[in-house]
Amino acid sequence: MKIICLGGVRIEPDDRPCSAGVVVGEDATGARWYTVKRHAGSASGHAIGRQQRRRHKSAKVQLPTDDLGKTIDDGSSSSTPSTPFSFGNCLMPAVELDAARLVGGSEADRSRVVERVHEYLEANASFDWGQLQDIWSGAPEAVFFNLNGHTYKGREHWTRLWQFYQPNVRSGYWTPFDLGGVVSNDLAVVWCERHTQSEWIGRDPPPQARRYGVSFISRSTMVFRKEAGDWRVVHVHFSEASTAPRPGGI
Repeated sequence: MKIICLGGVRIEPDDRPCSAGVVVGEDATGARWYTVKRHAGSASGHAIGRQQRRRHKSAKVQLPTDDLGKTIDDGSSSSTPSTPFSFGNCLMPAVELDAARLVGGSEADRSRVVERVHEYLEANASFDWGQLQDIWSGAPEAVFFNLNGHTYKGREHWTRLWQFYQPNVRSGYWTPFDLGGVVSNDLAVVWCERHTQSEWIGRDPPPQARRYGVSFISRSTMVFRKEAGDWRVVHVHFSEASTAPRPGGI
């Protein structure tokens, strides 16, 4: 198999069927890699990341090392959620986005819904409001609950929020874990938790609606509806997970 190296990214052709996801492995030298698996050969014919799909089928990014050359543990060897790492100005996913974690629907629909989750997380990493237009539904009944605690009615309302954030906030890929969901013919619900962090870079003081400069876990629920042959988001509910003791220890 031919391996093509482009800077710090290894591109490996891989035409075998696979679920959408991000997996961790090692090469012959013992170096560990994150591999963004594509949908090559699957019934849906879709792949994670449309722009990336046009360039390659599988992208491998070497895990970071410390000053002594030792690989920094990403947590993939344990049962706990992996910690994301920085690559460029983005956080790369450290756990598998696996369509098999969803229940119901066809294999093609489950794969496509998971792909849409990834596409949203990619757009969210840079507040790419142009890319968002194809992911968020334009239906007038669509309502979105943002992590900042406010409600945004319709795609245009959320778009204006991202247009405000884009020059003022530096963010990255919010790595999901504990993903689950259900899929039917026309509706799908996907939930997960996410490693979350962003930095306020604006000149004015940051809004008090959410935290910046610290890492925390956020919770995500996304409701998709099939519109014009594709899955689009009609509702989300994002919130910060509590670190306080559980009531009654339950």
